[in-house]
Amino acid sequence: MQVSDLQSFSDYVRPLIEFMEYSVPSCKSIKQEEKVILVGHSLGGLVISKAIEMFPEKISVAVFLTGLMPNMLQEIKFNDIFKEGSRGDSIYTYDEGEKESSTIFVFGPGYISSNIYDLCSPEDQALATMLVRPIRVYDTEDVSKQTTMSKQKCESVKRVYIIAELDKTLTKDFQCWMIEKDPVDEVKEITGSDHMVMMCKPRELFACLQEIAGET
Repeated sequence: MQVSDLQSFSDYVRPLIEFMEYSVPSCKSIKQEEKVILVGHSLGGLVISKAIEMFPEKISVAVFLTGLMPNMLQEIKFNDIFKEGSRGDSIYTYDEGEKESSTIFVFGPGYISSNIYDLCSPEDQALATMLVRPIRVYDTEDVSKQTTMSKQKCESVKRVYIIAELDKTLTKDFQCWMIEKDPVDEVKEITGSDHMVMMCKPRELFACLQEIAGET
């Protein structure tokens, strides 16, 4: 599937929604040990928010790993996150040549090395620039509609936020602001980590997730 095939945010989240619908037991028969722990990194925070709203009874814990949270969309437009000129040498393309707002976005190699994988090894940085994929910049109204969570369903699922201390893409201040806007049950922090926590601090992240799983 190509990024051009993902015309809406619902297309983007479909793989997780289908997994939750068909692979996780129904709420009538599910046992605690069969519930899933969802971890949403970066944009994945919005994706797991959609799953929380649709399948709260199937989720044991939802973990936002330096992840975006839906309440931020009340004050920040989704496409402003990828605003042209704000992400260094990143590349922007437009449908039908229109330049009102970008529709597809690709992180540039310089931005990847200096802001996303900046504390990772040179080998990881090089690999990331080779494997980078385009991101569709969805309409804010579409994303906001798809990720709106009702208070009842939101409160029925334990939510944990893991802060990446030295993240330059979603800074610690921004992460804390999102948590303030959308309080979670527990906040943890991985010190000395850039945005790519799983590459920069894999052992610390594993230990953190293991601790979260042990608390369920």
